[in-house]
Amino acid sequence: MEKFDAAQVLLWSLTYVLICIYMFRYRKRRAVGIPYIACCFNFGWELNALFGQGGRWEHILWTGLDAVIFCLNYRTIKDKKKRVAYLACFAAGAICLYYIFNIPSGMLISSFVADITMAAAFVLQRKQIDKNGKVFIATTKLLGDIFAWLAYMDETIFILIIGLLVFFLNAGYLVYSILEYKNKLPTLKKKPVKQKKKTDSPTIPKQKKKKKKRNT
Repeated sequence: MEKFDAAQVLLWSLTYVLICIYMFRYRKRRAVGIPYIACCFNFGWELNALFGQGGRWEHILWTGLDAVIFCLNYRTIKDKKKRVAYLACFAAGAICLYYIFNIPSGMLISSFVADITMAAAFVLQRKQIDKNGKVFIATTKLLGDIFAWLAYMDETIFILIIGLLVFFLNAGYLVYSILEYKNKLPTLKKKPVKQKKKTDSPTIPKQKKKKKKRNT
């Protein structure tokens, strides 16, 4: 269990780092790194986990990376009303999660709710996600969720079922990302086949037809 937990921490850290790198590198394109609702929920969860767990190193790292993603996502929104809605969604989610964390096993169960929310959001908004690094991010995200599920699947039947659903959603998203990437590849142009030069046949000069003079 500890090995699985350590693996999911490493893979999810790599996922967040990759998202930050690609979002910052292509920031002029205003591409979305994590779907807005999933980003709000995830950032709110990390803040509650950071303060609730007494500052564990992985939550410090994840909160910092989520803050970067949250801000980069914010700047992709041009409409002021949508920006306000984005901030309100984050505030409402963080407050709700604060009370959920006080319920026994609330933190663990809400983490898998956050996982399935993110997995579903990535599938539903797959066309809005930046194409750069999509396959790599989809792969690390899939593996991170698999190890998280293996680490905690014995806790409750709820986590067992949610983990399976998350796996299928992530696998579908990865397949879509691979197919999307392959369609982007330039098609190979076939080299023209060199034809053998035909031997020039002697040209017969065309004789001009003489016009017959009409007898007057």
